Amino acid sequence: MTTAHLKTAKGTRTRDRMLESAVVLIPRLGWSAVTARVLAGHAGVRPGIIHYHFDSLEALLAEAAVGAVREALEFPSRQLESGISLDEGLHMFLAALDEFAPDEPVNLLFVETFLAAARGGVLRDELAQVLLDFRTRTARWLERVGFDGDADATAAVLAAAVDGLMLHRALDPGLTADVAFPVLRRALGITAATEGSSP
Repeated sequence: MTTAHLKTAKGTRTRDRMLESAVVLIPRLGWSAVTARVLAGHAGVRPGIIHYHFDSLEALLAEAAVGAVREALEFPSRQLESGISLDEGLHMFLAALDEFAPDEPVNLLFVETFLAAARGGVLRDELAQVLLDFRTRTARWLERVGFDGDADATAAVLAAAVDGLMLHRALDPGLTADVAFPVLRRALGITAATEGSSP
């Protein structure tokens, strides 16, 4: 491997360490508390190196957070494309309510990222695109399983409802998947007839 290749590989590792540190620190400290010095210390690099790899600290945080959200949504997206039924899909959407405690880092990362995105900027645009992609894949799944309604609008509301449940569960741990499932099922108009062989 040439010297140039070694430098490139080292630079990639450094960049990855900073992104990984951001994913850890955002839920731990809160978005606004992640300073260049704090992040650099966690990643084991000099603070000035951040601007060598990223346009700004905000750009670093945005790339890390959006990447983590995209990765978190990839599994349910693949599941939807595997041919699961309406009931199975709804169960999958709600499974995270029971799998992750309200103070789990992944949940806090979502909350912090959404709050930061609400203030506008590049983060808002990039996060909106990730959510649009997920809603589109959800809508196409609804169409494939024969959902009788506006698939695009339903996908958007379903995603927002699940996000809202995750947020409210931080204050009300009783909002489990078992509580939410029958309510959302009725709201979607899923019946034994529409679900086919599902109970």
